[in-house]
Amino acid sequence: MLAKNDVAYARLPLFLLMFGWGLLHLLVAFGNLTDYGTNFEFVKHVLSMDTIFPNSTVGYRAISLPWVHHLFYACIILLESLIAIFGLMAAYRFFKHLSSNTETFAQQKKPAYIALALGILLWFISFCLS
Repeated sequence: MLAKNDVAYARLPLFLLMFGWGLLHLLVAFGNLTDYGTNFEFVKHVLSMDTIFPNSTVGYRAISLPWVHHLFYACIILLESLIAIFGLMAAYRFFKHLSSNTETFAQQKKPAYIALALGILLWFISFCLS
């Protein structure tokens, strides 16, 4: 059986993971909002596929509608912001309950699951579709 301090140390990586995950997305969302034009150009090029080789066979997936570029970028920023909110909320809850009993600590995991699921949606699904 782990002593109370050992339990807190075992839970510390969860706190650090969620704090880092939330902080990363907070900074990325802030950067995308404060330097919208620069980062928008990147999204536009990815969606337009205007830099692929001329003989590429995947050019049919290109999206050249400016309103879709802005909508996609807005969704990216929204997801980044939600990941930051839920990630930092989870970190706060984990830190607050580092020494709590197992059941109480387990009840604090919902924001972490949401933040991680949104991250998978953003980084592994939405970027694969673009």
